[in-house]
Amino acid sequence: MQSLRNFKLPRIKKYLWWVGSFLILFTVIGFILLPPLLKLILIKKLSENLHRQVTIQRIRINPYTLTLDIQGLFIKERNQTDNFFYLEKAFVNLASLSLIKRAVILEELFIQKPYLKIVRQKDSSYNFSDLIEKPIPKTEKKTGGIRFSFNNIIIFDGSIDFIDCPKDTTHTLRKLNLTIPFISNLTSEDTDVFVQPQLSASLNGKDFFLAGKTKPFADSLETNLEVNLKDIILAHYLPYLPMKLNFRLTSGTLDGDIKLAFIQHKGHGPDMELTGTMHLRDININDLKDEPIFRLSSAHIDLGSLRPLSNDFHITKITIYSPELLLQRDKNGAINLQSLVEQQAKISTPEKKITYPSPSKKAEFPYVMLDQFQIQGGKLFFLDEMPVEAVHLTMDNLNLQADSLSTVKESKGNIDFSLELDKQGKISVKGRISIDPLNATFAVDAKNIALAPFQPYFTDKIKINIRSGSFSTAGNIDWIDSGQMGMKIRYAGTASITNFVSVEKENGKDFLKWKSLFFDELEGGYNPLYLHIKGVSLTDFYSRLAIEPDGMFNVQKIMITGETSPESPASLPEEQKQASAAKGIGEPDISIGKVTLQGGRIDFSDYTIKPYYSTQLKRIGGRISGLFFTKNEPADVELRGKIGSDVPLEIVGKINPVSDNLFVDLTAKFRGLDLSPFTPYSRKYLGYTIEKGKLSLDVKYLIVKKKLDSQNRIFFDQFTLGDKVESKDAVKLPVKLAISLLKDRNGRIDLDIPVSGHLDDPEFNVWKIVVKILKNLIAKAATSPFALLGRMFGGGEELSYIEFDYGSARVNDENLKKIEHLVKAISDRPEIKLEITGYCDKEKDYEGLKNYLFSQKI
Repeated sequence: MQSLRNFKLPRIKKYLWWVGSFLILFTVIGFILLPPLLKLILIKKLSENLHRQVTIQRIRINPYTLTLDIQGLFIKERNQTDNFFYLEKAFVNLASLSLIKRAVILEELFIQKPYLKIVRQKDSSYNFSDLIEKPIPKTEKKTGGIRFSFNNIIIFDGSIDFIDCPKDTTHTLRKLNLTIPFISNLTSEDTDVFVQPQLSASLNGKDFFLAGKTKPFADSLETNLEVNLKDIILAHYLPYLPMKLNFRLTSGTLDGDIKLAFIQHKGHGPDMELTGTMHLRDININDLKDEPIFRLSSAHIDLGSLRPLSNDFHITKITIYSPELLLQRDKNGAINLQSLVEQQAKISTPEKKITYPSPSKKAEFPYVMLDQFQIQGGKLFFLDEMPVEAVHLTMDNLNLQADSLSTVKESKGNIDFSLELDKQGKISVKGRISIDPLNATFAVDAKNIALAPFQPYFTDKIKINIRSGSFSTAGNIDWIDSGQMGMKIRYAGTASITNFVSVEKENGKDFLKWKSLFFDELEGGYNPLYLHIKGVSLTDFYSRLAIEPDGMFNVQKIMITGETSPESPASLPEEQKQASAAKGIGEPDISIGKVTLQGGRIDFSDYTIKPYYSTQLKRIGGRISGLFFTKNEPADVELRGKIGSDVPLEIVGKINPVSDNLFVDLTAKFRGLDLSPFTPYSRKYLGYTIEKGKLSLDVKYLIVKKKLDSQNRIFFDQFTLGDKVESKDAVKLPVKLAISLLKDRNGRIDLDIPVSGHLDDPEFNVWKIVVKILKNLIAKAATSPFALLGRMFGGGEELSYIEFDYGSARVNDENLKKIEHLVKAISDRPEIKLEITGYCDKEKDYEGLKNYLFSQKI
């Protein structure tokens, strides 16, 4: 027994010696020999493969705990002394199970204060481009990848510098902290367990935080991330957008709490969802001339649920506070907003399609749902430089409330919009709208919209200045998508232009003004094109009509001619008419139930004579009923007024001025117009003043198919010329004689002058013909006064003489009638003095007298 003990004791000692020796050797190699050897190998291999100088300050290895501690790892820039990468400390704890499970199992990976420098060169290459461009050596395919399990991964206080030479900017990432508790692909249970990373850092001085969970090795790739952004300066990142920006973002920050969820469904396509909120603050955008374009106090976005892979976008709420926008059109018609982002040339490349098996949701048209959209306290500055004079409009207190907007077919949302225009006008729009199809019904209310700011749009077409005037309307507008018939638009309501005052540009004199122009029960539309108005009322209106010293009417000077106007639908070829009709642009259906005039006044002045002549047409009133622009139905006309102070004017009848077959059946008359104020005309054209007299006029115009038949009844009462005056323009005719011949014994002149002709004849002018007839009357009085009397009382030119039979003193019956006509004419015109002269034919009267005496003897 004792011998057995003696035998075992040396063997145990031997084992202990071997174990002790191994431990001593293991300790010496692990603690003393391996660290410097590993350091040399790492420095050599890393330097050779990276083509950069690599240094390591210290490596510690604990073979018992299987830990590796690397301190002071530096990688220089290629051929430079600056650091490309370094870390203060890297600690790796390898689990003993790695040998048993034949996998890389890390119980802990800790990296302290790593630093990475990224430089983008002028040629857009990077300081590490040579590393990623190196060809990867071909290796034999292995049946499986590396099995691993990493636990407690921590990166602490890291830093990254990104130097962007083309953009001349530097981005810094500081306080980078990353924590990954667990990531593994050892077993199916491990791959189906969430990896829960957390990342925080300070990007360009602004903190952000990211946390989430993911299954990177599971078939589903299920991932959930939470990103927290705070005070992110947007200007730092705009240069990286894939287009050229023609503006400067001078300020603007972004806050955000965003959640991302991703999953790859088995047998279906992937699905990704974004949720969370975003907040923009202090957005200021200037153009390249440093002129402000857009300002935004703040904007809040509640993403709701965005699923871009399924074309499903649900936004809960967007609220924009105090936006300010400058909308500008230059002289060439370009809009400033269109040039903010430079259009990239399209490059023709083979189209590559990415397909997924059976997507979870098909949507040919994106499904978009916006629960609520708000703009509060907005402002819009509009500058239009295209007209001759620039248009400046300011829209304040712009507010928009929209809800339930969606691309779902037939779904309808609500819109409530309002603004103030140039501190005076107010516009509000309320109603419902659907996007698919695009239909809308809005109630519109616009009040006191000043007209003067819009004058530059027609200032090159009409020479007037609008001093005041405002437009108002209230009604409903319908916007209807009728499919193949195209878009239909309809507006029904009322409209008015009030307190309108315009003056002539040339002299600043009043041209046209009124208190109220009101359109009652107005309804108009597009496709088909029509305008129906129940009533138009013009109240307390004024117009100045003048003949300028050069003989032109002020209206002719105001209207600028020479512009080529667009062709009307009626003048288009038949093919274009049909195309226009298909688009709803055919001949418009226009009708006005009644036009009412009240309290009107027209001032007339003639500056072609000295002293100039002026008169007024006052208290103009009446109505025009039943104006149809597309029907052959005449409208009833009844207009009345006062010429001067007390001469009544009346115009009644029927007209259809807009049909292809012009129809006019009008009667106009006035009574007792004092002629004394017309002395300036009589002085110039007759060479006499007017002592007294009154004028009455009764005219009737009938126009059918452009043929005019008119009756012009002109009546002068006690028309008497005064003193003769010198005038180079006066007619060289015996005017007083003509008046005496035309006057009856009561001092009246009654002329009935019918005129007819075709309006197509450019030489045809009614009043020119009337004046010509009057001139002919005066000339007739001078050259053939008895012929004039003959026309007035019968007998023609025969009244200038009385014929007897040769050698006889007896007057036959025919000549007795002439004498009766002459007696009547002379007795009705006591101012006419008649001289009678006898005449005989010596030969024929002698023969006649012999025959007479012979017959008496028989």
